[in-house]
Amino acid sequence: MSSHPPTPAPKSPQPRRRRAATNSIRIRVSADEAELRPLTFLQELQRQTTTSLGGVGISLGLHLCVLVILATLVHQLREREILDEIVINWLSPSAMKSKSRAMTPVKIAAIPAGTFSTPLPTKPMEKPMVQAAPEPGDARTVKPAASKQMFAHRRQRIDLTAGAGGDEATKSLVLGLAWMGRQQRDDGSWQLDVGNKSRGLANYPDAASPSLKTDTGATALALLVFLGVGETHLDGKYQDKIKRGIDWLVRTQKTNGDLHDWDELGRQTAYYAHAQATIALCEAFALTGDENLRDPAQRAVQFLLDSQYLNDGGWKYQPQSGLTTGDLSVTGWALMALNTARAAELDVPSTAFEQASRFLDSVQEDGGFRYKYMQIDPLENVSPAMTAEGLLCRQWLGWEKDHPAMKEGIQYLVDPMFEPNWSEGERNVYQWYYTSQLLHNLGGDTWTSWFASVKRVIADNQSTAGGRAKGKDILGSWHPTRPKGSPWEYGDKAGRLYVTAMCLLILETPLRHAAIYEENE
Repeated sequence: MSSHPPTPAPKSPQPRRRRAATNSIRIRVSADEAELRPLTFLQELQRQTTTSLGGVGISLGLHLCVLVILATLVHQLREREILDEIVINWLSPSAMKSKSRAMTPVKIAAIPAGTFSTPLPTKPMEKPMVQAAPEPGDARTVKPAASKQMFAHRRQRIDLTAGAGGDEATKSLVLGLAWMGRQQRDDGSWQLDVGNKSRGLANYPDAASPSLKTDTGATALALLVFLGVGETHLDGKYQDKIKRGIDWLVRTQKTNGDLHDWDELGRQTAYYAHAQATIALCEAFALTGDENLRDPAQRAVQFLLDSQYLNDGGWKYQPQSGLTTGDLSVTGWALMALNTARAAELDVPSTAFEQASRFLDSVQEDGGFRYKYMQIDPLENVSPAMTAEGLLCRQWLGWEKDHPAMKEGIQYLVDPMFEPNWSEGERNVYQWYYTSQLLHNLGGDTWTSWFASVKRVIADNQSTAGGRAKGKDILGSWHPTRPKGSPWEYGDKAGRLYVTAMCLLILETPLRHAAIYEENE
């Protein structure tokens, strides 16, 4: 700022005198008097308006400013009304079906303090969304498939000794299981991501992206691979590794039954990892009858039941209220966990399957023979991956093998354009995982032909050479990005362990589960 005092404003010059009009009042104010009696804002505005065009500009500008402010406020209020309408419609799928509806407040349940380690409430919302009761013969009426013989084939173990003979699929399994066994960490867990020095770096390259960090998910997938060939924590070549992996899962489980190794609300991996780990605990319990696993397995099942979406019967990344919606990808894993729990003779209420059937209704297209990821997705988002998953869920929930939509869906999935192909943008081990189970349940020439094709493709692309040095171990695994598969596959994000586990689970399909339709055994 300058140190000089401000310069006084110059005095206004005396106006020239002129004759006043007849009957007018003459007012004379000197410049000195004007300085002594400063005019108010309105007086000054009136004087400027009557003495110069500049006053007109000031007045016009002020009025325009006022009008602009008022118009902006009105526009913002209208935008807020429109936004509220959009949000309410998005939160409440049933509201979207109404052509006209009064704007009413939406009551959203408060998120409890703490994280997932806080036990979930077992009671529903105070005023849950009312669901129409299924009519007799309604598609939502379900009768879950028989599951007592689900694990009968696990007793037909393959030879896991080094250098075992057999077809290409058996050789690939032996090599892949050995690779998976070498990746277990000292604490009994496996990892998807590259890790860090404090957690222990992965022995293998091309791991998952940091956003998919979940040791629960990795450990569950590894255990499912070993359990899939009849190995257990009480017997077999990999007995010790399976026991240490199961012990790690049980130690990781929270008081509310959650098996996910993170407390972060809504993390993408949460319910994938928890459902997969639930399947592993239920399978281990069913195969051995080890009573030490009954309680952790049942609590894991209960966490899924408590997390099921009140509105549409699906699951997604976190337990929420009846104003939210699930997705088919997570729901498929959750339903598989509940189906496995039934086979292990754990407590699973039939209402969970009825609600899940309602969710499948919401994501189906073309009468139920094709499926999409979420109910809000357009028709063009139908995919073979979601269709295979959706139809397999229908089999678990009681659809007969000759259901018209089942027949059409199978024809869609085995179209030559979806033939197993290990090439850029087309490989999809996620899709093949569900398709193999779906077709195995149906049996026949379609299953035999398709499985022979996928076995050959997988076996031909396994890494059968390479060292086992720390950080470079690839022998017996599959590369996640050579080529980069379909976006639905997620191989480029979930990494080498995920792709390897999925390939092994596909090869194990005839061993893992007995066919749902007994005549196809």
